[in-house]
Amino acid sequence: MRFDTPSYLHADNQFELDRKLCFEFWLWYSGISFDKNGKVDNHKNQELLKEGFHLDESVKNDEEFMSRADPEKWLVFDESTEKYLPENYEKSDNKSDKKSDKKSEKKSSSSKTQFQTNLVELLKNKLFSPGTAEDSDLAFLCKNAKNVVISVAEFDVLRDDGIMIANRMKSLGCENVELKVFEGVGHLYMFESKKNTSMPIGFEVYDKISDEAMALNKF
Repeated sequence: MRFDTPSYLHADNQFELDRKLCFEFWLWYSGISFDKNGKVDNHKNQELLKEGFHLDESVKNDEEFMSRADPEKWLVFDESTEKYLPENYEKSDNKSDKKSDKKSEKKSSSSKTQFQTNLVELLKNKLFSPGTAEDSDLAFLCKNAKNVVISVAEFDVLRDDGIMIANRMKSLGCENVELKVFEGVGHLYMFESKKNTSMPIGFEVYDKISDEAMALNKF
């Protein structure tokens, strides 16, 4: 639900799936996209996403809900994942946060779109957005699964989302959760190996890593 995590903002993570394309995906998921005649103007929605104004006030004012995907809380939860933060990463200043929130509220209330309304429904759907599911739902998953493996790529804009949900589940005492960060690869590492695609592409390092990932998911 946030596009300002370190993995979303870092330039090294944009070469296979970039931040702007993720904006388009979220517009599609919410049912707000271009029709076959290209008549829908998404410029306004794109700007909301770019500036971080895509969440309406009902979500932004819900501190408990927002904390479920808070990078300042869950990316530093575990030392093994903290290393993926940029060297200059600093927690935001509370005072500046409040000023920013006021500006955000003003802009959100004055420019609310159907996209923002639809987005709330998606984020509160635990099957669509497990990263923002309630603790009780994550605990239920742990209790009823033999193993839970969360695999992310080091150079992927979505990396931090996977790390955050894994750390949340660990904080709930889920001992059957394993987080695997595949280093040196991007978003498409599972598909750009010679074994997993018939396309005339393939990277040797992706072959090895995708095999590793496949083995992880065989219980």
